[in-house]
Amino acid sequence: ADPGTKKPFAPEVKLGLRIGKRALANGLLLRFDPHWIAFGPPLIVTEADLDQMVDILELSIREVLREV
Repeated sequence: ADPGTKKPFAPEVKLGLRIGKRALANGLLLRFDPHWIAFGPPLIVTEADLDQMVDILELSIREVLREV
């Protein structure tokens, strides 16, 4: 959703695809399609690894939202 209005983005924006591609470019391996993103950490993972994954995802979302 648009952070200012909370109104969902139009489907043509393909936000999931944009965020997914940006996250891959930023070093995070995840699954995505035009309308959703998902990632599944390994069963054995450290808290530092999870923090890094979340940081990259957050960075990717912020970068994409600046472009939309």
